[in-house]
Amino acid sequence: MDLPKGWFHRHGAFYFRIPRSMVGRVGKTQFRLGKTYSQALRKYAELLDGEVNTNTMQDLFSRYQIEVTPTKAEATQKNEHNQFSRLSAYFGRMKPSHIEDCDIYEYLDIRRGSPVAANREIALLSNVFTKARRWGIKIENPCIGIEKHKEKPRDRYIHDDELALFYEKYCSPMLQAYIKVKYITGQRQRDVLDIRLSDICEEGIYFTSSKTKKRFLMEFSDELRDAVSQAKNIKRRVGSIFLFGTRNGGAYTSDGFRSIWQRRMRKFAADGNERFTEHDIRAKTASDTDAAHANEIMRHNSLAFTERVYRRKLATVRPLK
Repeated sequence: MDLPKGWFHRHGAFYFRIPRSMVGRVGKTQFRLGKTYSQALRKYAELLDGEVNTNTMQDLFSRYQIEVTPTKAEATQKNEHNQFSRLSAYFGRMKPSHIEDCDIYEYLDIRRGSPVAANREIALLSNVFTKARRWGIKIENPCIGIEKHKEKPRDRYIHDDELALFYEKYCSPMLQAYIKVKYITGQRQRDVLDIRLSDICEEGIYFTSSKTKKRFLMEFSDELRDAVSQAKNIKRRVGSIFLFGTRNGGAYTSDGFRSIWQRRMRKFAADGNERFTEHDIRAKTASDTDAAHANEIMRHNSLAFTERVYRRKLATVRPLK
């Protein structure tokens, strides 16, 4: 795992070696930043408190990771950490004012084998330049107007019999209840795993989107009420506040849940079945209802985005009589 300059990981936590220029001010040679990457970034920001320069792109990347990345969802933070590792390898030593559109296109060509990842990385680079202007750095954004790689949206649709087979033969009671709640509500993995018992009321479930931070009520249907009851009946640690609690009573981490999912999916695939992702269930939800309802469930601002990315069921066309 590539870490910011001066960082190291030991005994399950992140640490920062203090530069000589700061030792006299803080009185230490190293600091414990925290167990999780997001905790470490926040502590790192407090520690530096204005020490970040903006002479090179790496300086801008560091400041962005200190001030902006920690405000985003856990999964986004991890994605950005990996993206910055790749961006730093190419742009890190460059001065912000020296980067031109030809440099962006060269990077896209280097990453031609991973077109979607390359597009996301350039989008992040563009965000860094936008933030730089807000930080008072007079600089043009060379990413504006760049022609990115063409992307083909994922089109894997889970058929009813596939999901039923995976559910009945390969899933634990917890995963069965999770799939029911996930499919009926169509919400993101993080938002389903973070459901607290206190979020459940007589009318339905209160969700707070991990992406937009907006809160809304998902009304109960008979099916959703049954799915929640199924989840509540799973043996849980006394005092756990989560609908889907771990053995310790806390919420599943993204990595922990991914491990559970992958173990089950490997067995499913080993028996000759076609793999699908946990995220494909959200697309199945959007595909199994009409477009307007799908967009309402997905909580997207754009119906066109829902149609392009999430609605994957083949259209049925009547022949001429």
